[in-house]
Amino acid sequence: MEIQQLPSAKAEMLIRQPVAEVFEAFVDPAITARFWFTKSSGRLETGKQIQWDWEMYGHSVQVNVKAIEENKRRCGGRASSAAEATHSADREI
Repeated sequence: MEIQQLPSAKAEMLIRQPVAEVFEAFVDPAITARFWFTKSSGRLETGKQIQWDWEMYGHSVQVNVKAIEENKRRCGGRASSAAEATHSADREI
């Protein structure tokens, strides 16, 4: 069997909180580490490269922050190593 189309998934969630609180939860590593990764090298800001660590799995990724629009959008790309770009994401909040 040959794959004709790359697999993809879409997930959505209704969050009943003010936009500013939700946005801050995704850009501030002190908050995000409570529900996603265990450690981050810094806050998401346009042009920065950040490392996210999942210490319990011994895994980390580099995140290249391409754009941040406060209370609206975050856009970044991840690379599992310096040579391998594996994912890009553009998320509206």
